[in-house]
Amino acid sequence: MTWSPQKAVNIAPVSLPSDELMVSTLTRDVPLFGCPDNAGYRIEVLSVSVVASVAPIITTGTATLDLEHVDDSDGDAKSDIGGGSATAYDLEALVVNVVNEVWRGSQILDPGDIINAECVTGTTVATPAVGLMFLVEYKILDRS
Repeated sequence: MTWSPQKAVNIAPVSLPSDELMVSTLTRDVPLFGCPDNAGYRIEVLSVSVVASVAPIITTGTATLDLEHVDDSDGDAKSDIGGGSATAYDLEALVVNVVNEVWRGSQILDPGDIINAECVTGTTVATPAVGLMFLVEYKILDRS
């Protein structure tokens, strides 16, 4: 069976409360985007970007973001997307009120698969991120 891409590229805005993602001294995995289970299609994720009106400030440690592929057909095994090119993104260094590209490439999501946002936060969150939002660029792959 072959899969052909649609011509349309879509962008899904995903808003997360910063307290969902950034909690002192914790590593948090938050589902960011996925392909519905039992879907008759696959999704090709092309990029993930982040924007915030206030960048987080961590006084002890850092706030880094890893993007992970969670493979539903492999017992929910996690792997870094892009072969590790989307790891340790420094959330404190993001430019506020600008769309900051975290990763660009190609990650295929089969039905049931998801992209996780994993945030590792230092011990003291002085200023949490405000208006934190992710933009996921994707295409639906149809069966042909």
